[in-house]
Amino acid sequence: MTQVKELIVIINLLPIWATRIIFSAVYSQMGTLFVLQGNTMNLHIIIVPFARKYTGNKNRFTQLQRMAIGLVISIFAMTIAGTLEIIRLNMVRENEYYVFKHVPLSIFWQVPQYFVIGYAEVFTFIGQLEFFYKQAPDAMRSLCSALSLTTAAFGNYLSTLLVSIVVHVSTRNGGPGYGFLII
Repeated sequence: MTQVKELIVIINLLPIWATRIIFSAVYSQMGTLFVLQGNTMNLHIIIVPFARKYTGNKNRFTQLQRMAIGLVISIFAMTIAGTLEIIRLNMVRENEYYVFKHVPLSIFWQVPQYFVIGYAEVFTFIGQLEFFYKQAPDAMRSLCSALSLTTAAFGNYLSTLLVSIVVHVSTRNGGPGYGFLII
């Protein structure tokens, strides 16, 4: 009986799962259509004169430089997210909000971290996709573009590992654990 109920739950989840396929198809266009589209447009924007002066490259930052810039920007995004998390956790501790499902802190405080990570994504992912696309022979461009996208899967595995470590460390010696503070 339990297995039948679990199967029904899975079947009920399939339509929502299918919507993610549609979103992923749209999202993947950043690595194909958007890059090809962007390569046909005027590449001279406000950043180009700065990039030309900084890099000595007459056109722009190289793909590797863009990836590095994206990684540096991602540090700022995580710093913003970490600062917000410290504020949220302090609010939980100081006001003993452990029993509440939500703390009285607006979700809109997350906008800056999403905004900054969006910039990092543009530099990092687009630079990486262009790099793999341009370095690959014509017959292997799709494979190399797909290879660059596997970094998302490995990044998710790394994230899972880090969260597991934090939960393990925070539950040592009978502590409530970080997960308790998230609820």
